[in-house]
Order: sequence, then structure tokens, then C-alpha cells
Amino acid sequence: MAVAERNGLVSSPRAVATFLTSMKPYLNEVTRSRAQWIRDIGVLLEDARRQHASVVAQGATRVGRAQVVIFREAHTRIAAIGAPADCEVIHRAVLTWLDKQMAACDVMVDVGLRGDLPRLREVQGLLAEGRFHAQKFNDEFVRLVALVRAAARAPSARGRTSRATSPRRRGGR
Repeated sequence: MAVAERNGLVSSPRAVATFLTSMKPYLNEVTRSRAQWIRDIGVLLEDARRQHASVVAQGATRVGRAQVVIFREAHTRIAAIGAPADCEVIHRAVLTWLDKQMAACDVMVDVGLRGDLPRLREVQGLLAEGRFHAQKFNDEFVRLVALVRAAARAPSARGRTSRATSPRRRGGR
């Protein structure tokens, strides 16, 4: 009956909430950094049409090497967070999303080292694959937050009710 008592959660609502909030600082940092990285990729793709290949290759290496460090650090930190049973899907989704971002960085470095600019399209493909996992993360986040909120609004598993809804004792009883 633990599942019913927790409104569909196998884990405690506190464990789920703690897990979600523990990922937040790492995801905030990655998201901020990734926004600039995506702009840099756009510039590189545009430069690939107009600039000399060696200039673009150097930029790809520089951008890929700088960003992969941030993704790897976040991956390491988030992977180390113990995920409650209800959070396994979201945990796997965020780690797979980070894997795709790191793979895109690795391709950028390889493009730079080999001067193989057409492979920049692979970066776009990896980012597209990553979007699937980002959407999975977002969907799971919304679902888990809703379950935690529902559990917080529900009466306690011990049968206690809130003061506002419990019958009031009258007199000296």
C-alpha cells in the first residue's frame, strides 16, 4: 500500500524532491554554457561556408575542447547522485543527453584535428538526438513534480488530517 499512500510514488516524495533539486546547480551551469556553445556552433557552420578550412578547424577544436570539460564534469556529478527508484528514467535521460553533448564535442575536436569540415553535420545530428533525451527529461520532471506536489497535499499516511479539516473538540473533552 506504500504506492497508494504516496500518490503513485514508490520512493518517498522527499527523496524524489531531494534528487531533483540536487541536479539543479549542475543543470543550470550546463544550460548556460550550452547556450553559448550552440551559438559558437552556428558561427562555425556559417564560417565553414565563407572562411578558410584551417580557421574553422581551429575554432571547432577550441570550442569542442572547452565545452566537453563542462559536460563531463556535470555528467560525473549527476551520475554520482543516487537516484531513487522513481527517478531512474529522468536520471538516465539527463545522463544520455549529456553523453550526446559530449559526443558532439568530440566530433568537433576530431573535425579540427583532421580538417574534415563536412563532419560538422554530425554535430547537428548528435544535438538532434540529444533533444529527444532532453524532452524525455522535461516530461519526467513535470510528472515527478506533479506526483511530489500531490503527495504533499495528501493527508498523511498515518491518517492525520490538517487542522482545517479535522473535527474540533468542543468543551472539556
